[in-house]
Amino acid sequence: MQPVYLSHPLKEFSGTREPLEGLVARAVREAFASGARPELVLIASAHPEEFAAVDGAGLASSVREELKLLRHLARVEYFSNPGLRHRGAHLAASATGAALFHEAARRIASGEEQCILAVAAEQMRLLGRDRTTQVLQGLIHEEERRYGVTMPSLGALLEATLASHHPGLIQALEELMFANRARAVSNPRAHIRKEFRRADAMGHKNPVVSSPLRLWDVAPTSSGFAAIQLGSHPSKRPVEVQVAGLGQGHDAVALGCRRTLHRSAATREALEMLLGDLGWQVPELRRRVRFAEIHDAFPVIEFLGLMDSGLFSPEEVVSAILEGEIGPNGRLPVNQSGGVMGGHPVGATGLGQIVELYLQSVGAAGVAPSAPQLGYSLAFNVGGPLTYNFLTLLRARESSGLQELFWLPRRPPFTAADFDTSAPPPLALPCPARLLARTELHVPPPGFEAPVQIGLAEVDGRARLVHCPRGFRAGTRIWIAEQSGRLVVRSGPGVAEGPTARSGSMRPPHPAA
Repeated sequence: MQPVYLSHPLKEFSGTREPLEGLVARAVREAFASGARPELVLIASAHPEEFAAVDGAGLASSVREELKLLRHLARVEYFSNPGLRHRGAHLAASATGAALFHEAARRIASGEEQCILAVAAEQMRLLGRDRTTQVLQGLIHEEERRYGVTMPSLGALLEATLASHHPGLIQALEELMFANRARAVSNPRAHIRKEFRRADAMGHKNPVVSSPLRLWDVAPTSSGFAAIQLGSHPSKRPVEVQVAGLGQGHDAVALGCRRTLHRSAATREALEMLLGDLGWQVPELRRRVRFAEIHDAFPVIEFLGLMDSGLFSPEEVVSAILEGEIGPNGRLPVNQSGGVMGGHPVGATGLGQIVELYLQSVGAAGVAPSAPQLGYSLAFNVGGPLTYNFLTLLRARESSGLQELFWLPRRPPFTAADFDTSAPPPLALPCPARLLARTELHVPPPGFEAPVQIGLAEVDGRARLVHCPRGFRAGTRIWIAEQSGRLVVRSGPGVAEGPTARSGSMRPPHPAA
């Protein structure tokens, strides 16, 4: 087992339309200009073909051409495992950068490689909104996509479901959004660096995307890259940063196959792996971790990350947010970079979080505080709708101190065979249920008319997506029937009772969807 040291961090998130091949080549060029000298360049992207019309072989070729110009003989490999797919469902997505980093770290730790430059990139600015929405719908199980659901509408349903169990949650999520947006303003690596005024929060500048989520609650569509060098030898800089722990976990792809939506099974599995390798318990993790970067594509994802990563208990997380415990001067500063709200080029996001932690550790982040932050830090990254999640623990200390050797066993990356990709089980219809949440999606995918009326119902202890017309309230008893191959909310056991399900949003989707 070898130690894993980090150096030569790079991150640039923006709205550029530069070709993906150019972004990757530029990341390599800038890494070499900063002094990186890897034996292997390991690259990854979540959706290169869909967003940028280039495959992994094309990206690897662009890097090889760049290395020729640099007169360097480093090997180049495209790490394709993050591109896990099952019948159109993409299982890694925004976890791609974290998956890439974990692969590189384990190769160094096992002695398989001595020095790797990990590069993750994504170009999401070349397509129109409809096509981008379609690509990101691939994160959702094909059976559940039939309801017109998108990632923002899933976030809205999750927020509404959790609100009934955590008093004060809505206010806490608003605080998270504004705090992260404000911190991104001063981050030179962020894509969105403008001020968001609370006075405009309910106006036309912040339209509803999927009730209750508004535009500012959704991370931006960005392009960019992140890169960092991993090696078995110290960087010889004043502060050394090591990889201290790695954890990954997964959950069923379909929401209807999950045991609960109140906690993330994927995050808890990742936490169990991380703590098992360290020989720690949750209290020790809370005591040792000094700052963190927590995925916040929607505020509710950050809320669950704070809770399921072990940093806060379910009973204290809302008060911790509202009382400033995760602010710059709090017990555990979180998302000092501005988080994913500052920029979200899907395939690069996870590695970008780790780069931010490194820069904060050595005092080079360009955001407050400017001094090095020694000790442990934690990154939490999400793939899909909490389907494939990662925890990354770093340790920073002065280079004059004794460096530790952390146990980072070589584990094979997950494959599609490791995931439950089955469809939700059929129901004997009509059947009773309880309505957990409801949203109206105002930015629908192609083939659906706004607003798309989507509900989340509890049937036999499991959540099921349903078409839910107006007039039904969360927490009430309902009946579910079937129409056009989809579950529809009714008010009673007879299919003719209650509000009709005739709605433009229920027409069969266009074949392109």
